[in-house]
Amino acid sequence: MEKKAIALAQPGLFVEGAVAGHSLEWTLSGDPREALAALATLDPAGAIIGIGAPLVAALERRVDGLRPFPEIAGSITMPSTQNALWAYVMDATPGEAFARAESLERQLRGPFALVESLPLFRYRDGRDLTGYKDGTANPEGDDAAATALIADGARAGGSFALVQRYVHYRSRFSRLSEAERDDVIGRRYADNEEMEEAPETSHVRRTDQEGYDEPAFMVRRSMPWGDLRTHGLQFVAFVNDLDIVERVLHRMCGLIDGRTDALLRFTAAETGGYYYCPPMADGRLDLSGLI
Repeated sequence: MEKKAIALAQPGLFVEGAVAGHSLEWTLSGDPREALAALATLDPAGAIIGIGAPLVAALERRVDGLRPFPEIAGSITMPSTQNALWAYVMDATPGEAFARAESLERQLRGPFALVESLPLFRYRDGRDLTGYKDGTANPEGDDAAATALIADGARAGGSFALVQRYVHYRSRFSRLSEAERDDVIGRRYADNEEMEEAPETSHVRRTDQEGYDEPAFMVRRSMPWGDLRTHGLQFVAFVNDLDIVERVLHRMCGLIDGRTDALLRFTAAETGGYYYCPPMADGRLDLSGLI
C-alpha cells in the first residue's frame, strides 16, 4: 500500500474505540449540481462521507467499482435501501457526536434530504448486543489500509463502504444455553476464542475471511444502536472492492453452499447500501474521482 493512499484517506476510516456515533443517510432532493457543490465545500470534521450510486447517476458521472446495493435473496433476504449519501460520525461522547451530525445536516440541507439518523453507542468493551466481541478478526495497521483503501489512480486513498442496519431478536437468542450461543457465533463467550470445531453454519465459519478462493478481508467499524424496545447493530465495513463484501453476504444467506449463517435466525438486515468514500485534499473531499 502506497503511503500516498494512506495520507489521502478520510481519517475517520481508521478511528477505533469510539464511544458514540451517528449514521446518517440522505436522498437527493435538489439539483444534482447544487449537491455536488455542497459536497465540494463540505467540512467533514472527521466524519466519514460516502457517495451512493443514485447521486453519481444523477450527475451523469461514473465511479468505477461503485454500484447500488442489490437485494440479496437466498434462504434469507437482505433488502436494498440504497440512498444518495451517507455519513458516519464517531466521537468520544454522545453530545459531541450529536453536534457534529447536526453540523453535517445543516451544511447539506437543501440539495439533500435526511432520511436516516441513527444514534450509535459503544457497548461494554466493544461488544455487540448479543454479548460477543465485534470485529475481532479485523486487519490492523498496514494490512487494514491495504484492505480498505484503493491503492492508486484517480481514487487513490478512497474506499467503498457497506452499510446495513440489523435488528436483533435478543430475547430469542438469550433463551439458548451459553454452549448453544457459542455454536451460533463460533466463538466462546467466556474468552472470545474461536472454536476449533465450530459448526459450519456458525457466524465465524460463514464469514471466515480466509475461507474463500480469494480472501475476503474487510475493515469493520460497526456499532450498536437502539433502546430497550428495539436494538441491533449498524454494520459498517470498508473494502477496496465491493465484490469482497458481496461474496460474504451471499455465503451468509446460503447462496454459495446452501448453508445459512445461524446468526441470521436471531438478527435481520433492515437496510443495505454501498457508498464510495472519496479521498481528501486540503481538508475537503476530493471529488475528482467522479468522472
